[in-house]
Amino acid sequence: MLQMQDQLTRYGAFYKAKHKGHKLDWDHALGTATLKARFNAGQKELSVSLYQSIVLLLFNEATELSYTDISGITGMGESSFFNVVCIALTLYDIRG
Repeated sequence: MLQMQDQLTRYGAFYKAKHKGHKLDWDHALGTATLKARFNAGQKELSVSLYQSIVLLLFNEATELSYTDISGITGMGESSFFNVVCIALTLYDIRG
């Protein structure tokens, strides 16, 4: 996740150098990401929100995480977490 912030910072510097006097604002709630995932049924591309991608990428480092773990790492509250978990329910069908 730090890598994503590094890329945003680099692009912000590039944009400011090219467009003097312009302001660049990020609205992370509107962003999406495409993740490549490997399941028993094969590789899939998942188009998810940035918040969903943050949670899914945590599973690159761990096979199991509790709500408390995810909330502690991401700082997400219960309502945000509920929205993100919907993708996990969908993934169950993909893995079959």
